[in-house]
Amino acid sequence: MGLILDLKTDEVIVDHTSKEHLHTTEKGNPVLSRLGPMQVHSVFRRLKASGKNRRNRSAKQIGDNCPLIYALKGSENLWVSRHSIKQLNTYIPLIISTICDALEGDVDCIVLIPSRHPLAKMLASRLGKAIGIPVHEHIFRKATFFEASTRVRALLSNKANIIGAGVSPDDEKRLRRIVKVGMQQAAAPYSAKDIGTSLRQHFDPLKFRGGTSPLGTEDRVLFVDDLLATGETLLAAHDLLYGPGEQTSSRAATWFSKV
Repeated sequence: MGLILDLKTDEVIVDHTSKEHLHTTEKGNPVLSRLGPMQVHSVFRRLKASGKNRRNRSAKQIGDNCPLIYALKGSENLWVSRHSIKQLNTYIPLIISTICDALEGDVDCIVLIPSRHPLAKMLASRLGKAIGIPVHEHIFRKATFFEASTRVRALLSNKANIIGAGVSPDDEKRLRRIVKVGMQQAAAPYSAKDIGTSLRQHFDPLKFRGGTSPLGTEDRVLFVDDLLATGETLLAAHDLLYGPGEQTSSRAATWFSKV
């Protein structure tokens, strides 16, 4: 129940007998995680790199130990065959059915987290059709780097703020470097993958498309994203919709869980 990464060809192979990277069968799936006020249902459980792979420094370590998502997105030169996708899909209907059983009656609509890739949209479509609820694709947009870095630039402008926020000297240096580089293309979309996981909390990755939301705080929303890493994007979506710091219970769904 896992993946094999062929380092010679850069192919990611779905192999249900492997114990690397991912649970690919119904065993161990889906995964329910807690993220602040949010319950997150993930189709597939990600695994920590095995001791063998951690010791093998020549082995390619793709971000978040999830080579499949990179292969599906066609990045890092990784690819996945149609045969492997067919193998993976063997258990997807059953796993999604289990998620829908847990969600039905608790959510009114689905809100898609924006992405350049259709993975999250595919999951949202499946869930929306199975549960019989609408999917809203354009509630949010990605923030520009200028917008996303507003809080961190204010933080770095005052030494007392830095100390009060508990930012270490090393993290301060990293944040200043990130801001300096990012502001060279301030109008470009913010990308969390360029930010260390421990630093993402200082950035605001999303904005409402059009400035406001057509949904009300009484709507029970299921947020859908492709991957659960730090969860900062999902929490940002929750705070935008329900208010910063509000503990309104909500749900989310992703293809891949935390490691």
